[in-house]
Amino acid sequence: CCGKYAKIPYFLKEEFQNLYSIEELCYYLYNNAYLHDDTFICDNLIQWIHDELGLGELAERLLLIKGKPDALVKTMFTLMEDIGYYGQDEWNEMLGILKEQNHLTVQEKRKARADNFLHNNKYTMAADEYEVLLKETDESQIKLRAKIYHNMGICAVNQFLFERASYYFKEAYDTYANTESYIQYLTSLKMNMTPQEYLNFLSEH
Repeated sequence: CCGKYAKIPYFLKEEFQNLYSIEELCYYLYNNAYLHDDTFICDNLIQWIHDELGLGELAERLLLIKGKPDALVKTMFTLMEDIGYYGQDEWNEMLGILKEQNHLTVQEKRKARADNFLHNNKYTMAADEYEVLLKETDESQIKLRAKIYHNMGICAVNQFLFERASYYFKEAYDTYANTESYIQYLTSLKMNMTPQEYLNFLSEH
């Protein structure tokens, strides 16, 4: 391993996750770099690498990179050269993915981050991210907003919040009608009602 094991971890606020070593940073970036932009390389991260990991030379190199175009990509090149946690082929594969993701808007990257939380069963964090994204989207973006509502419904279902889930699935369907959201709407209603209440609802609608 390179450097020291940190006594004070680097806290990734959006992921609610701690990093304790430069290898953990490499691992995190290799698997999640596409969710971030150049602002990830900040003073706090560089200071942590210098003070907690004892990697002063690496911190100085990153300080020269910070704030420049493609700072994230340049940082990954630097880590590839200095740390050797992954092989060159693996880093190059990740860098290729980053270049492909360059065309994504901030909203698309935020949705990718939220989808990643959802995929990893971090439902509260995913829901919070979707909530922010919903506020940032325009009413005319009906397909995107429908997907956001639908995924918020999935988050609620997995937290056994069936009444809330039925609201989100209904919003998804009303925003952009699709069969899956409607079926999920009916299913979440059924999970939140007695059999008789559900039959009454069906007869009334």
